[in-house]
Amino acid sequence: MDGFYERRDESSFESTPATAGPWGPQTQHAGPPSALLTGEIERHHVGDGQRLGRVSVDILAPIPVAPITVTTSVVRPGKRTALIEATGVVGDRPVLSVRAWRLARIDDDYPAVDPAPTVLDSDPDRAQDGGVIPGASMDGYLAATQFRFTTGSFAEFGPAAAWGRSLCALVAGEEPSPWQRVLILVDSSSGMSLAANPGQFPAINADLHVVLHRDPVGDWIGIDAVTHSMPGHGAAAYARLSDTTGLIGTCAQTLYASTVR
Repeated sequence: MDGFYERRDESSFESTPATAGPWGPQTQHAGPPSALLTGEIERHHVGDGQRLGRVSVDILAPIPVAPITVTTSVVRPGKRTALIEATGVVGDRPVLSVRAWRLARIDDDYPAVDPAPTVLDSDPDRAQDGGVIPGASMDGYLAATQFRFTTGSFAEFGPAAAWGRSLCALVAGEEPSPWQRVLILVDSSSGMSLAANPGQFPAINADLHVVLHRDPVGDWIGIDAVTHSMPGHGAAAYARLSDTTGLIGTCAQTLYASTVR
């Protein structure tokens, strides 16, 4: 497969079958569209000497495998810091909203404080295949990405750590940015660290918040994920993120958890 999307014009994209999530061929996994909208923010609003520091994704509705149109706007302008928003629309319905803080890159003489090594115990070559999420389809997104686990697996419940990478382009014929490589994958944090069988205890993320203190290097992204749930309260998934040289940031997801009776 060439990519998750094919560009139709300046602002619209054809969604390919590779975007389909693990629960059916009609609905997209949230990773690729999150990366798509973030890339449009970078393309239109991030220049030399600037980078994104935080990306926040809100999933407004199930995202069909269908053409998607992306618009961007400046919520809070500024030279040093600016808040940028992108909206993905399918048909006439907004399905995804991304907000990102654009920041000036820090000076080269700023003190470096980055003591953390990679968050995973071994490199991708020594990690293991992740198996299958109970009841999930292995077509679409799961065929277009690769996850190699150092602890846990898709087939187990509880905390897990894995190296992930995309096996195809985000947009056919276009090189993904470092932020896009991260966002294609890290929406899978809650799926990696499921607390219980999703057939009986589904936990669906409503959002994704990612903070990176530096841009990743290379294709492999390390995800060390855990899901917390408290009866009578709520659920959330958290992950530390790295590349093969060290820590790059963190992410969190708010989960809508329920019981199938």
